Amino acid sequence: MKPLKVLISSGLVPYESGLETQLEILRRKKSGEEEADVLWLLSHEPVITFGASRDSQSNLIKDPGIPKVKVSRGGDITYHDPGQVTGYLLFSLGEEERNLHLFLNKIEKSLLSTLSEAGITGHREDGKTGVFLDQKKICSIGIACRHWITYHGFSLNFKSDMSVYGAMNPCGLESTLMANLSELRQEYSRQEFLQSYPEYCASIFSRKIEEVVFQSYEDLRASLFGNQVCE
Repeated sequence: MKPLKVLISSGLVPYESGLETQLEILRRKKSGEEEADVLWLLSHEPVITFGASRDSQSNLIKDPGIPKVKVSRGGDITYHDPGQVTGYLLFSLGEEERNLHLFLNKIEKSLLSTLSEAGITGHREDGKTGVFLDQKKICSIGIACRHWITYHGFSLNFKSDMSVYGAMNPCGLESTLMANLSELRQEYSRQEFLQSYPEYCASIFSRKIEEVVFQSYEDLRASLFGNQVCE
């Protein structure tokens, strides 16, 4: 099995800085400096991101006054904030894994399996990428891939600011479709998720966890880059 390194960052990560970090990990994986695949779990400061879909920017109905970033991941407009757990999967895909639809399916499966362990029965919706609960969307998923190395991933809503979704058609859907786990299943905590998700992710993607690192984003960035400045 391929090794998997799990990085869990405390505090809030500015979105563009987090993207810069993903791209540096991707560069290291391509060059062979980093052999292990990386699952990075974190939370972002509020930001709206526009995916590769040509309709993504037109799905912003009004300006909620928060930063906006155009990114290369698949999908439409979405929103990140401190009330979510975001997961980035930086995986080198072997020849037998090079099916991005299957990769997205496995992300969904890993999340559904994690929730199921806690007695929460989530589901998929035909034609819609993501994870749903009681017909409400609780998790958005979008990835990008370079040199058959994936990046970006998912955002799972725990206590996301639902008022911001009213300014957009998130993932091209009605804003009223979005919901928080805290509204639907109050007993389930983000800490429970952080403890159990890595094992399900590793199992479903046929990886073996090599190490789990808990640290602030500043310490993580220093451990990755040292004194190097990313451009």
